Amino acid sequence: MSSSKKAYNLISENSPLLRTFPSKSVLSSQISIYATLIVVAASLGGFSYGYTTAIISGVLVSIGSDLDGEILTSTQQQSVASVTAIAAIFGCITSGLIADKIGRKNIISLSCILFVISSVEMALCSSYKMFLSGRFLLGFPVGAVSMVVPIYVSEVAPSRLRGSLMTLNSLGTTLGQFLAYVFSALLENHKYSWRLMIILGSIVPLLFLLASPFICESPRLLVIKSNPTDAAKCFRLIFPMAQEYQIDDKITLIQKDLNINPSIGNTDYQLNRISTEDLKSTTKNSIFTKSTIRALVIGCGLMCAQQLSGIAAFLNYSATIFKSAGINNAMFVSIFVSLANFLFTCANVVLIDITGRRKLLLYSMGIMIAALIATGFVSQMGPAAGALLVTFIVIYISAYAVGLGVIPWCSVEFLPQESRSLGAMIMSCINWSMNFLVSMTFLDLNGFFKLSGTAFIYALLSLAFYIFIIKFYPEVTGLPLEDIRKIFENGYDISYADELRKELGIGCDNDDVETTCLSNNSGLRANYSNI
Repeated sequence: MSSSKKAYNLISENSPLLRTFPSKSVLSSQISIYATLIVVAASLGGFSYGYTTAIISGVLVSIGSDLDGEILTSTQQQSVASVTAIAAIFGCITSGLIADKIGRKNIISLSCILFVISSVEMALCSSYKMFLSGRFLLGFPVGAVSMVVPIYVSEVAPSRLRGSLMTLNSLGTTLGQFLAYVFSALLENHKYSWRLMIILGSIVPLLFLLASPFICESPRLLVIKSNPTDAAKCFRLIFPMAQEYQIDDKITLIQKDLNINPSIGNTDYQLNRISTEDLKSTTKNSIFTKSTIRALVIGCGLMCAQQLSGIAAFLNYSATIFKSAGINNAMFVSIFVSLANFLFTCANVVLIDITGRRKLLLYSMGIMIAALIATGFVSQMGPAAGALLVTFIVIYISAYAVGLGVIPWCSVEFLPQESRSLGAMIMSCINWSMNFLVSMTFLDLNGFFKLSGTAFIYALLSLAFYIFIIKFYPEVTGLPLEDIRKIFENGYDISYADELRKELGIGCDNDDVETTCLSNNSGLRANYSNI
């Protein structure tokens, strides 16, 4: 039977055939350049998200009275900065409901089209209402991309590189933010300054649309949609050195991962197709299981931690903060803030799968809290301490980039395949709700408590989430997506996650040790453990 017509029936885990296979997984073979390119292409959506949200900092400084001939009030500025977050919630909900139906890649493509349309609308507008509507329209692709790209990358990336490749999306986001500040500074005194800042944001989405025909859909989603043949083709492109049986076993595993869910009620595992009715029933029921709810609690907790640490305030209003602190060339100083964000996100690409998510979060959040407290004290010293203020804000942003800037978006890996889109939608909605709260209240808090009191509030909230992470967040670095769900079946068991990683040989230094570590797991696991 040819591979293109192969039926992906399940093989018993106790099959002697499987136990005699080498412990090399598909991923032990080298991943292709194609796999990296599709992740980079998907990260162009992250770039657009970063650029279009960060550019508002420069726009608010340069826009003057160009809209309706009047200077924007404090309330209008907050509305312009925060309305995108409101629309992003709707973008998350819409994309979450259709992500499994039309595919991850198609949602990213549609988002890029909306990025272009909203950018053109804002660049050509002459009234506050039209500009506000453009920012609202922008929120839909921002929300959709922030939800779908992490899912897509997590489903395409191999286990041992999943953290690093998912970080590329955040790297694209921070690169977009950095370039937004650079263009804001360079164009600040141009006649059409803010209009040019905005229209430049439409270039990268157009690049993704050109690359889209050459990018494959998520192979895991293709299996869910009863298309294992195309899924196998995608796996071959991503892992060109993989053996045929390894690809077959991976597809079989994904099918089994869906069918062992009690909500399906099917125990024979001999499926070649998954009906639409079964898929809808599985998705609806699995989101309400105790293990999925636990995963959502942790994921949503991290999303709250990310935003309530105050990051939206320091990014959206950085130029305003430095200008009010008496710092000259506040726009150029903001470039250093965004550069630190970008460079330390680059560091995360290297560290996340070596150090692990949990350690990075705890170390970086400790530095963040200290930097926020220092910012609160220094901001009381007046303009004379301007250099110190910039220093501590840069330290805060750098620590954020290493941990909270990236790792919360990796929380989609906690969710089972059948409820990943819906769960990611919920987490993203929480994220954007908190983003809106911070963006909409910062100027008022800053006016009432000054920057010092506001920084102390963010530090206190960060400390609360630091304790939350210590107690509940498990280390899942290197675990296959199909195994992570087990961690939450018996509560928030951090120790079980460590035991599971040891059992699967994650962290072994050589092939002989890997074989020994994996010997306790016969069958399919020997062939898919790193995918």
